[in-house]
Amino acid sequence: MKLTCQNWRDQIDPAILERGYDYWSKGKIFELSETDGGHKAIVAGTDNYEIEVIKKDDELLTICDCPYDLGPICKHEVAVLLAVENGLKDFTPRKRRVEGTVSREPKRPVTPTTKISLRKSINDLSEFSYIDLIRNDVRRATRHGFIDWDQAWQAAENAYGLLDEAEEIASNDASKAIEICLAIIKGLTPTLKKSDDSDGEIGGAIDGAFDLMIKISQNLPSAELCEECLKNATIQQNIDWGFDKDWLHAAINFAPEQNLADPVLSSIRKLRTSHNFDYAADQLEADWLTKWQPDQLEKYLRGHLDNLSLMQRLITLKLDDGDLAEAKNLLAEMLGKINGPYHEWALDKKLWIAEQEKDLPAQTAVLHELILTSSDKYCLYFSQYKKLVSEKQWRETLQKLAKINVYHSAGIYQNEQMWDESMELIEQTKNVWLLNNVYQILARQFPERVAQAYIKIVENNLASTSNRDFYAEQVRYLRRAKKLGLHEETEALANELITTHPNRRAMVEELRKL
Repeated sequence: MKLTCQNWRDQIDPAILERGYDYWSKGKIFELSETDGGHKAIVAGTDNYEIEVIKKDDELLTICDCPYDLGPICKHEVAVLLAVENGLKDFTPRKRRVEGTVSREPKRPVTPTTKISLRKSINDLSEFSYIDLIRNDVRRATRHGFIDWDQAWQAAENAYGLLDEAEEIASNDASKAIEICLAIIKGLTPTLKKSDDSDGEIGGAIDGAFDLMIKISQNLPSAELCEECLKNATIQQNIDWGFDKDWLHAAINFAPEQNLADPVLSSIRKLRTSHNFDYAADQLEADWLTKWQPDQLEKYLRGHLDNLSLMQRLITLKLDDGDLAEAKNLLAEMLGKINGPYHEWALDKKLWIAEQEKDLPAQTAVLHELILTSSDKYCLYFSQYKKLVSEKQWRETLQKLAKINVYHSAGIYQNEQMWDESMELIEQTKNVWLLNNVYQILARQFPERVAQAYIKIVENNLASTSNRDFYAEQVRYLRRAKKLGLHEETEALANELITTHPNRRAMVEELRKL
């Protein structure tokens, strides 16, 4: 039975109706406004949820972005329906969550008590006390002499908190920030050989400490720290884990004068011969030359064009000098031998040159290639491309992209708010990930097509056997289709599957819950 303005109360669980009434009566609805087809609002629950009520003649369609899918209407939708009928109660809205933000690792948050101890340690502790704090975490995480993968976060918990504090104080108290970085590196490196760090909790803290120390060292000359870094680069456990290169990088920056930097260069060349790390050693020697013999840098880079990182540096050097012709030649050489991140970087620089030279054909050609090959900036490139070419051209490019990477194609449709095309792509591919990703938007505009897409996806997915969790997930999709209006079609598919596959007990049991 379809939901209408008259029967919606009768179609839902009484407990859901009661909870929705509770939300409405306590004034948890705000930003209620009229739309072309009904109303929309935000309800403050576990999070702040967006709800839309669409009215066609007397029929109702409700959409909420909460995870509830056990019935036609959730408590948030009930609250908004009551607000539409009866008006709002007074309410002071809570602050909205900012979408797209992520917290720093580790996975478990630093607790308030930990943060208090960290603030105290910044003011009162020495490098060795920081190490004691970290080693205490390592001891707590260790079981029978080993740290399992699910305890690695605990071993690094205070390290991440300290690293946050070090980043905050780096501009005002660089020496203290360096002490913290050294403590993290020295405290955690020995644990790597006795831990399962599959998720990178421990290694990530060490890498973060090296990155911050190297950044600070650019503006903190220190003979003592230079010598300490040089010494640590020779310790076997650092060599084994590949950290000798990070220690040498920091030593280059810390060196206050060339006579102290010369031993660093000798260590870099020794690294090349003893460990066969030509690639890393080449980059470190370029870093050394950049600081101590910049007039020799270009010659050195030209002698190592087989190292793509150094080739990249030479191209950047030519662009900075305004030598676009030489940069174009080097970019052509680079593009002829590589794919991946360097390929995209080279294309991006080629695009920049075409823009400087106002070469429209070159711009469109490069943008076309970037759209098809970019790993993450394809939406940005398409927005530029769309302004330069005809609709026929950009549509042909999108069709080609859909054959190469359907997810990137869907991302462009979403970014450009091309919802018709997005719906067509989902119908063609029967890709449930794409549909779930834009469900809230498409359900408002194409409720019947979205419902039909879910039915076809489930029919396709249940053609073969699977496990109970998978079956339960398919039933959730059928509930969505039912909620969007295709009651008979949904029930018909469920009955057909039950009749056709009576021996799939788990599937039959889940489908009966529909």
